[in-house]
Amino acid sequence: MLGFRALYHSLRLKVYTVTLSQILATICAFLTTIAAVLLTTKIIPELTTMQIQQESWFGSQQLSASYQDEYSTTREDIGSLLLARRMSNFTYPRHTYADLVFPTLGINYTNWNANISAQVRTPAAKLLPSCVKLSDGDFNVTIKNNTSGGFTATIYQNFTCPSGSSASLDDTLYINATVEKYGLSYVAGLAQSPGNTLDIGPTCHLVLDNDALLNTPWRVQTYVWGKFLNSTMDFDYLSVWRCNYSWAEVTTDVGLVWTNKVIQIDHQNPPTQDNSTIKPWSPPFGFPELGGSQGILPVNEVFPDTEVEDPLVSHLSTQFSVIVEPFGPIQIEDFGKPGQDDEILDELHSNLGFRMGFRLNRFAAHYGRQRKLAAEYGIEGPGT
Repeated sequence: MLGFRALYHSLRLKVYTVTLSQILATICAFLTTIAAVLLTTKIIPELTTMQIQQESWFGSQQLSASYQDEYSTTREDIGSLLLARRMSNFTYPRHTYADLVFPTLGINYTNWNANISAQVRTPAAKLLPSCVKLSDGDFNVTIKNNTSGGFTATIYQNFTCPSGSSASLDDTLYINATVEKYGLSYVAGLAQSPGNTLDIGPTCHLVLDNDALLNTPWRVQTYVWGKFLNSTMDFDYLSVWRCNYSWAEVTTDVGLVWTNKVIQIDHQNPPTQDNSTIKPWSPPFGFPELGGSQGILPVNEVFPDTEVEDPLVSHLSTQFSVIVEPFGPIQIEDFGKPGQDDEILDELHSNLGFRMGFRLNRFAAHYGRQRKLAAEYGIEGPGT
């Protein structure tokens, strides 16, 4: 018999040796419990100063055959990452997190292992959008019957060429014939932008220089979406936004860990950016190539070619299709709701920032190697 029952019987039978042993056992058990609470091992992190060196830089690069080849080989990689980034176990590529891009950091610490982490405050690059919603006076819409059924909606934007002459950009959205059956249809796409030299070049008879276009430090995107009604043969809701994107610098606190024998951003402790420090990146550098009809180089568009199977959809460009269910959080009906504009824009910004960040990250690594080789051999390298 053990415990209090044994103690009771030992006292009753006057077997005091057993009584004493049971009392001592009870006291020991109590003290062991107290000691386990009071003497629990606590790991106290040791702070060590490390030397950190920047090993890559953000900048522009002149057009070359190898430059085009590198753009082409990353098309499918970026497209697949865009579709996979909403998975719960998604890991961002090295030196990136969401829409943030970090320079490659070299840490001069030979004892780095899985038990060591580092907290670093470093500038990160991200796309900074500046958007304005166009009023009815900023564009005109002409709707016509389509010979194959449905309608065409042509959007005209008037602007002034650099020479001072008046000009207009036009873009056409196609409304499927299914609108006659269902009574309504949704469209979402991109229009040309007067702020882009590439878009106004043919209309204004400009001589375009590809290197200069690639080094332009901004990009204007004009987004168009809306809800079309068959009963009125007009848009029940049409939203046109013009967004100017440029690179910004933001101070960010980043956790670094040792994973797979390399130093990576700690995804369990996401980077924290200080929005009060956001400022234009100086010196400015070129906006990465988009590809497709919006691009300068003869390469495919970076956004994956996804198809939204919904009879109420007439047209979705690739930048919009990847944000719509099941690929993204936006519902088709949101394109007809004024209150959803901000959410739609946020998703467009997020995807574009992620895509541009990945492209910038790939280039920064190459750019950093050029600078390192230039320093080693005493030759002039690319600028900062």
